[in-house]
Amino acid sequence: MNRNKTILTGGTLLYIVLGVILLLTGGLTLIPAGYAIIVALAAVGVINIVSYLARPVEENMDSDGFVAGMTSIIISIILLFHISVLEVIIPFLLALLITLNGVRELQNAIDMGRLKSKRSWIVVVVAPV
Repeated sequence: MNRNKTILTGGTLLYIVLGVILLLTGGLTLIPAGYAIIVALAAVGVINIVSYLARPVEENMDSDGFVAGMTSIIISIILLFHISVLEVIIPFLLALLITLNGVRELQNAIDMGRLKSKRSWIVVVVAPV
């Protein structure tokens, strides 16, 4: 169990540090990653639309699968023609996601403390750093 706590502590610290570094160094060239994001966004859109159309109408009454799918496809088409926007946004989004993951780890550490786990205070102290 000690190994898991060490991994949790190290992972928390790593995520938070990486998030802060990415927030501070946002000028990276990420055109290939941008195209990967565009393709993934378009694929998610197609999957949402197909899923919406494949289900019976009764199951789709309160669903926004078609709208979400079309929105994803439209955004991916717009981003395809304005790829430079992603160069600015990608580092920020990655930094935000990594930082939020650090916050999630902080919540895990707090939960460990509430469960009276030994040395959970280490994770609580390291997670917000």
